[in-house]
Parts: sequence; C-alpha cells; structure tokens
Amino acid sequence: VYHGRFTDLPVSLCLEQLRLWDRPPVSESPARVWIELGFATCALRTGDHHHARARLSQSRLGPPKDSAARLEQRLLEAFLASKDSDHARAITLLSEVPALLDAPDLPEDDRACFRARWLDQAAFQALHPPPPSQPDLARARSLYERIAVASGPPFALAKREGGLAYVCHRLGDAESARVHA
Repeated sequence: VYHGRFTDLPVSLCLEQLRLWDRPPVSESPARVWIELGFATCALRTGDHHHARARLSQSRLGPPKDSAARLEQRLLEAFLASKDSDHARAITLLSEVPALLDAPDLPEDDRACFRARWLDQAAFQALHPPPPSQPDLARARSLYERIAVASGPPFALAKREGGLAYVCHRLGDAESARVHA
C-alpha cells in the first residue's frame, strides 16, 4: 500500500475508494486485509494513531497467506511503534521482515520496495535511538547503501538517495548530500 500509487492520491480520495470495496463480497474475503491496511495507511497519513492501531488489528484477523500483506502489516506496525517512541517494539517488528522478504510469492519489484522500506525504517532507528544513546550515522549510512541501485524500482532508489542525502547532511558533508538529493 505505502509504496504503491495509492499513497500518491489525496487521503479523501483514498478513503472514498476504500469505502467502495469495504462491503461483501470483498469484506468477507481474504482480500479484506488490504482494505484494512489501506484504512490504516490513511489513518497514519492523518495522524490518527488510535484508528491506525484499530485497523492494523483488524488486518491481523485471519492470518493472510499473502506475503506482501504480512510485510505491509509489519512495516506499518513498526512505523507506528516509532511514532509512539516504542523503539524496542519497532526493532522487534523490523527483525521479522527479512524472513518475509524471501517469500516466493513476492514479485521482485515489491520485494525491492519492501526491502527499501525495511532498511529505511532500520536506519531511522539508528538515527533516532532512545535516550541517552547517540545517533549512529555510520550504521544508518550502511543501511541506506544496502538498498539496491541497479535496475530497481524508482521508489527503492528514492529511499536510498533520500536517506543518504539526509545522513550526509547530518555528517556535515553538504556536497555529497546535494549529489544524493
């Protein structure tokens, strides 16, 4: 959901689209997980963490067989944990992602985007550790450098370059930050 065209749309339009599908037969099918994840994404975009938690909880009813849905759940839950300053929970959720990335039913472009999102969130944790720890800029840079550059989807490349630009900026390397940006 997050790395798809859905999040390019205004939240109001996303909600209209979701409401069209939030009824039988879709609401009674395994595809329901994507409706709930869509609503959770919209709630996060509007800052409604309570509603996002509720929708994520609904998305977990009846475990999805869809690897992409499980990855989306973990990444959204980890993002929400970060927003709630629950560093330990975010790290735990992110530790579940690598095994899910190996699923055979995951299309390569989705795999690359999910991997970029996972590395981006892991880098965020390195950049924003709980006090009294200091940001680990070297670790964040290393994580962003692990995002593939060759023939990957533009989303993944944008995550890599945006992340590297930020880390270089934090390191005081304005020229490299500009190149990555």
